[in-house]
Amino acid sequence: MLWVLIPHLETYFQGTKELREAFKAPEVIPALCNVIGVSQNPQIRQYAAVLLRRRLAKSKNWMKLSVDVRNG
Repeated sequence: MLWVLIPHLETYFQGTKELREAFKAPEVIPALCNVIGVSQNPQIRQYAAVLLRRRLAKSKNWMKLSVDVRNG
């Protein structure tokens, strides 16, 4: 049974690593907002919203954003 999970685990860890790298860039917030607004897939929209909420849960993270991004 464990051999079935190994490819999924590798995919999970690779995706997590890529997300950590993406969140280092300031343009990730507008990109997530764009995904929420335009994606046809409801699961993708929901996941983007969860990632955005987690990222902005602390008010200091919100205040770090430029005024243009916050208004957008």
